[in-house]
Amino acid sequence: MSRPRNSGRKGFPARVQQVVRQRADYRCEACGIWVIGRSGGACVPVVRDGAGAISAGVPRDVLAGPANAVLLCPPCAARAEAADPRLAELGFHVPGGDDPRHLPMTLSRGDSGPRTVWRSADGGYLTEPPTL
Repeated sequence: MSRPRNSGRKGFPARVQQVVRQRADYRCEACGIWVIGRSGGACVPVVRDGAGAISAGVPRDVLAGPANAVLLCPPCAARAEAADPRLAELGFHVPGGDDPRHLPMTLSRGDSGPRTVWRSADGGYLTEPPTL
């Protein structure tokens, strides 16, 4: 299976990708399957329109950091790239302008059921909306 395109984006720095992979426990944050190894998943941006977010006052380091990244398996990454409405509803992509730290995300973890979290700037999960 081919890797999803990143629409010309350079992608996240290696350290951000590592933090996101560890945060996700090496599982797709959308569907919960294991994504071990570099070709097993992709760190993709939640907020696609960086320019719109920057003009709305979102710091560049937030957009380039783990709060704006999700680890997705190739099928889920392709769905996010195609702006799948269900993944948008679950918080895995938005068209732009928003601060990703304020966007809840619903994780799928099989037996434990869905769990709503917020992505923190340091790469962790928060169980309540952040106060910024």
